[in-house]
Amino acid sequence: MNDSEHSLRRQSVAWLFCFSLANLVLLKPWHYVQIGYAFDSYYKMSPNLPIIAIMSNVLALTLIFRIVMTIGSDWRTPWVRSLARWGFLLLLLVLLNTFRQISKCEALAIGRLVLNPLAWLVGIGAVVTIIRWPRKVFVYSRTAVLVVSPLDFLAIAQAALQVETDAPGLKNDATRPIISPQFPALPGRVVWIVFDELDQRVLCDERPESLALPEFERLRRESLYFPAAYPPSSETLTSLPALLCGRPVTNAQPCGRQTLFVDIYNEMGRLDYRSLPNIFTEARHLGLRSAVVGHYHPYPLVLGRDADESFWLSRVVEDRLRASSVLPAMLEQLRWIYSEPAMAERRSTIEMYRALKDRLMSAATNQQIGLTFAHLPVPHAPGIWDPTRNDFSVRHRPGVEEYLGNVALCDATLCELRQCMEAADLWNGTMIIVTSDHWWRAPEGESLLGPLTYQVPLLIKMQTQTESLEYAEPCNNLQLYNLVLGNLRGEIQTPSQVVAYLDQHREDIPFDLWKYSLAESSATRDE
Repeated sequence: MNDSEHSLRRQSVAWLFCFSLANLVLLKPWHYVQIGYAFDSYYKMSPNLPIIAIMSNVLALTLIFRIVMTIGSDWRTPWVRSLARWGFLLLLLVLLNTFRQISKCEALAIGRLVLNPLAWLVGIGAVVTIIRWPRKVFVYSRTAVLVVSPLDFLAIAQAALQVETDAPGLKNDATRPIISPQFPALPGRVVWIVFDELDQRVLCDERPESLALPEFERLRRESLYFPAAYPPSSETLTSLPALLCGRPVTNAQPCGRQTLFVDIYNEMGRLDYRSLPNIFTEARHLGLRSAVVGHYHPYPLVLGRDADESFWLSRVVEDRLRASSVLPAMLEQLRWIYSEPAMAERRSTIEMYRALKDRLMSAATNQQIGLTFAHLPVPHAPGIWDPTRNDFSVRHRPGVEEYLGNVALCDATLCELRQCMEAADLWNGTMIIVTSDHWWRAPEGESLLGPLTYQVPLLIKMQTQTESLEYAEPCNNLQLYNLVLGNLRGEIQTPSQVVAYLDQHREDIPFDLWKYSLAESSATRDE
């Protein structure tokens, strides 16, 4: 082998090493792009931007590492080479931390490692080894980086195959012309809010005395109150589709990014949810505009743009944190490398809540919108609200405290909604519905709300209603579908008409539908 061939080989190995190291440093973003989209694409936004960003980051880091290697080779000063080696070993430490985070093993949590004598022993041994034989550690580590390099090319090939060249309906705020060219005088107007995992027990005497909910209590004093309301399902995946189509969905199976197949109670065969009529198509047939604001389900995709205004944010932390263009997305991915997942999740949930709340307020105060449906991410974990400071918090607290703090945030949301709608002179003329998709599924032994009842809150304030009325009979929230349509048509506009409808149709929908969905989907726990 002549000198030129030897030089070319060394250059190729050096570039391959830098390329492999760049991919390893970006292991956490790669894990999100590759594993997440392969198995969880229904809950995520388009993968195109993350894929472009991570490939750009790979190229950028490869170039940076190669420049550093060149400088270290050209400068014969020992301290420069030593600095380069220690920098490489530091990157390996970052990589080990990434493995720890991706594994999600409780034994590898920082708090537990600090208290684990074996972890201290391993750590001290590793430090002594690196200090005593730094060159050998460097050589062996460099060889390991080169050995895994073929996997990097496989990852890039798989990512390229995931790029979507034709993805209709991916954008939020997808609008289309309404059937009627003029906005009719609305016989009814509805704002329907679903708080994720809000439990009925927080509105009862069983809740802790420390939990003050003045807005819920105020709304209860001027609404129809249902102490025995049940959700259509035990999970978000099935409960929300059931509420929006008015049919008892017992099981659901996402298929790709735009399709949700559902099973209907007492019906044969699995149906594409997009083929079913829903509350928004019915509102459109009435000549009314509608809006949906939510998370978890990709409403603009699954509903086929049946709502005139649609805004959705992914349930996935990395989706919620990402930017709207390549360079900010690259910087965000670099931040994932060192960020702690729990902190990132809390930070992103706060941003998601704020964005969804702002969209809810905008739609609820738009007098041209006849139906507003909002699915908000609280009080579901993670905890993001500290009621003692009346402000957002990313500090970890016991599960019960976090849940109750998020319930207090629900109360604050109702307060802001009332203020905004009263300022727009729309509160008294709107049917307000507040409920939940399922009860609080607290870890065993953590709940302070008494025995599990499987019930969810249900408050319905009719137009101009000022006094409380309790409906004590068990009922299922699936009844809300026809109640909302009846209000929009002008057929159900008083509390007595709601009671009369429920008494007449009580047997049409079993109140304990959630039992069937729980039995069918017990192996598929969602959020």
